[in-house]
Amino acid sequence: MLAPRPAPALLFRQICVLAAVAGVWAGRAPIPGLTAAVLVWIAAGALPRARLAVFLLCVAAGAGLSLATRPEAPPTPPDWFEAGSSVRLQGRVAEVSGQPDRRLRVLLEDVRPEGDLAAAPLPGRVNWTWDRNKSAPGPRPLPGQTVGLTAKLRPVSGFANEGVGDSSAYWAARNVRFSAWTYGDRGQVTLSGPGNTAAALRERWRSALETALAPDASPVSEVGAETPPPTPDDAASQARAMLPALLFGDRYGLDSATLDMFTRAGLVHSLALSGQHLALAATAAALLVWLLSRGRAAVLLRLPRRGLLLITAAPPAALYLWVGGAPPSLVRAALMLLGGALFCLSRRARAPADPLFFAVLCLLLAWPQSVFDLSVQLSVLSVAGIMAALPWLRPSVPARTPLGRAARGALTLIVVSLAAQLATLPITLHTFGRLTPLFPLNLLWLPLLELVVLPLAALGAVLLTALGPQPVSDALFNLAAFPGQGLITMLEWLRDHGRLVVEQGLRPLAPAALGYAAAGAAFVCLRGRRGAESGAARRLALAAALLLPLGAVIRETQDWCARREQRVTLRVLDVGQSQALALEWPGGRLLLDGGGSLSPRFDPGRDVVAPALTANRPPRLNMVLASHADLDHVRGLIAILETFDVAAFGRSALPFIREKDGDDSDAARLEAMRLRRRVPLREFRAGDTLDLGGGLSLDIVHPPERGRFSSNNGSLVARLTLRGHGLALLCGDAQKPALRRMLQSGADLRADVLVLPHHGSATSLSPDFYDAVSPRVALISCGAYNSFGFPRPEVLAALAERGIPVLTTARHGELRATWTGAGRNETAAPVLTVFRPFRSPGLAPTPGASLSLPGDAG
Repeated sequence: MLAPRPAPALLFRQICVLAAVAGVWAGRAPIPGLTAAVLVWIAAGALPRARLAVFLLCVAAGAGLSLATRPEAPPTPPDWFEAGSSVRLQGRVAEVSGQPDRRLRVLLEDVRPEGDLAAAPLPGRVNWTWDRNKSAPGPRPLPGQTVGLTAKLRPVSGFANEGVGDSSAYWAARNVRFSAWTYGDRGQVTLSGPGNTAAALRERWRSALETALAPDASPVSEVGAETPPPTPDDAASQARAMLPALLFGDRYGLDSATLDMFTRAGLVHSLALSGQHLALAATAAALLVWLLSRGRAAVLLRLPRRGLLLITAAPPAALYLWVGGAPPSLVRAALMLLGGALFCLSRRARAPADPLFFAVLCLLLAWPQSVFDLSVQLSVLSVAGIMAALPWLRPSVPARTPLGRAARGALTLIVVSLAAQLATLPITLHTFGRLTPLFPLNLLWLPLLELVVLPLAALGAVLLTALGPQPVSDALFNLAAFPGQGLITMLEWLRDHGRLVVEQGLRPLAPAALGYAAAGAAFVCLRGRRGAESGAARRLALAAALLLPLGAVIRETQDWCARREQRVTLRVLDVGQSQALALEWPGGRLLLDGGGSLSPRFDPGRDVVAPALTANRPPRLNMVLASHADLDHVRGLIAILETFDVAAFGRSALPFIREKDGDDSDAARLEAMRLRRRVPLREFRAGDTLDLGGGLSLDIVHPPERGRFSSNNGSLVARLTLRGHGLALLCGDAQKPALRRMLQSGADLRADVLVLPHHGSATSLSPDFYDAVSPRVALISCGAYNSFGFPRPEVLAALAERGIPVLTTARHGELRATWTGAGRNETAAPVLTVFRPFRSPGLAPTPGASLSLPGDAG
């Protein structure tokens, strides 16, 4: 049976590194960061006065680093910049990376109008996405080259919703302030200059591999030239496209469907470059050490075998770090290898975890904001979990026979995989909130990846680079792709049979994540130890007992306050150029529309709405409503119905799936998901009322039971009322004909809040409708700098003439209207709250700020 050895206690130098990390966290989020610092102090035990002063100094230094390096609001763009307008640009290429679906992500510096060197450049970098799916094969841009292109420039603007990370923070940390997008040859891209020599060599190797993996391989004629896309996106072609992703970190040949399957199976992490890839360097170093021990055994008298292994692995590891493009997880692994080598050369005693803390310290000094980088967090925590589990891998299973060694290897794989998953669980839950029941597939795939796929692919790439195209490399690539082909075929079968499912969970708050970490640390300290370590374990266990239930306490307190105040909240979520409305009241929640996007890689329902609704909340909804079947309103609902516990689904009584729609239409897929999840259906028509309890109801004012309407004019329009008082009018995409019909019906349309129809389009401009509603404020869901120009100036002008203030998700992020005890006083006004945590040019910066409306008391 397993008999764990005591885990090594933390050294003071390691405690100082953790203190600095907590300080960096405190610089952005003081309460969680300082709580983390207290937990580190508890784990350290009683510190002498001098060491306590050093500990506090490390916390303060981390906070100072965080404040000094935090992203700032960018300076005002130069006069020539006009957001959303097409312009001919030139810029210097800083970075290039291959993205799924044959796209390139190119970061540009020194961007200005082409040919106008006197013009001031844009502040910060430009993230240019080049979709080459329909473009003629040609060379990729190289770092150092000058590129010219025609594109529309927009400031980077993420999705600002309460409790959900904003992608603009990610880009701001990398000084990326603007974005541009071109499709195929439409951008009229030109390249000039030789580019960086090292980057050109790496691109030549990558391009040679891509050509060798193509169905009709032909010699590469120029640096960066690429092969045309393969015609079938089947398992075989996708398995071969995995090899550049595994060797170079280049996902250019993979499609989004393949990545979605890997994500659902919990395997997508295996496609990222990490420490397992540096195992190739360790293998080469082990072979070299073995040869040295045979030919020059005296070397081992000067340096231990382990130290020699680490030192000889450093050069190939550095080479692979360059080949792989140096992602954070690979940098962490390389720094650990470097730290181990330095400790061995210094001949000083080291703890097993010292290389990991050395890597964290280097990352902290070079890039303090790496503390908030998700890939760094997952990489470091997974290794920490594995190190904490190492005492469990004591040789309790006999390893003298081949069967014993196989059993021990299987046990090691299971324990290591579980430890990595458990260590990263709070981060993955807090960030995504999704879990996969198919995680055990890692036990099947990871051994094949590490023992078959990576070594064969790497050997084939080395032979291809050294000897050029030849049959041996082709054979090695075919063998390396075969396990991946089998895996993809299995995943496709699971997907087609409805078995490739994910589970949405509650996204815990930071205190719960810290409590989880404290509980894990207490368990590690307690196993096999006595004395001071067991005392620290008891203190950590007590801290965990206080922190773990804190999320539930906060949630119950909020619910109690909501019931006491009769609080009703309407949330207009920031989902870009689409719409998703969440309604919350004491004892219930409802979602009207779930957003949608044309991108096959981004699903607002999965990536924005679900995280926003599960921030310290279970994934449960009393009802989901679809206003109409347009993709920007219902595509996101598919993920919601799949992963949430939904009591009922509602839509208009008009035909939802049109005759011209196929089985792949959003309406058809949504209906198929409803049937699969067995969600009851309710159909609504004008005059119906959905009773929400406590005098709160949704009164349906459109469409009628019969009639011929376009998709937009058939939108479900609902009036939220509390004991007869109109709180909000939710209009979907209703256009002028539908608005006129509602006016002619004589229905009471008055409401405090008007969610403007059709995102503020001119096709829904109706001053008479605005007069009939007479709102205190108009809310608009629209994307920043959208190509439609929503909201239209004439709509804003008509609202301004009536003194109706306007808030948009593009400018203010999530919009929240809250009523407390509304309905008892006709003049009671909602409290408006906005969430825009990062400033972009022209965007409001204040998160969680409450706004006063004209006419409000005080």
